[in-house]
This record gives sequence, C-alpha cells and structure tokens, in this order.
Amino acid sequence: MADAIALCGIELIAKNLPAAVKDGKNLTARGAMLQAATFGATAFQKGLGACHSLAHPLSPSSARTTASPTRCACPRCSTSTPE
Repeated sequence: MADAIALCGIELIAKNLPAAVKDGKNLTARGAMLQAATFGATAFQKGLGACHSLAHPLSPSSARTTASPTRCACPRCSTSTPE
C-alpha cells in the first residue's frame, strides 16, 4: 500500500510541478504539490512499519533517534536492537 501511495504522489508531482514553478499563484498546481508531499510522508510512515510509526509521536521533538520509543511501542519486536 505504501508503494501505491508513493506512486500517486510521484504522478501528482510530474503533472503539477512545472505549472507550480512557472506560476506561483496557480493554486491548483500548488494544492496538488501539497497533496503529493502528504502522500510522500504517508508512504514513508506506512513503509516503516507500525512500531516505528508509533515511535514518532512518542519521541520528543529534540530526539535524534526513535530507538527507545520504538522499544516502548513494540518491546517484543525490538529485544535485539542495540542501545
């Protein structure tokens, strides 16, 4: 499913990026670029798996890693993950 979402985002970019760059006031093209960015973020999160995706909201904004929150979100899956 993550691949399909990513491909939809790529298609939106291919169709709308030239128009958005040419005319920054083209709200249709800019809206499509916003949607493509959202699709990219969604595909990235879905592709990481549930444990890692849950770790992001558990992490403080200053955290450099999601290793500890990932262990909290899914301790059974991360028993062999080094500190």
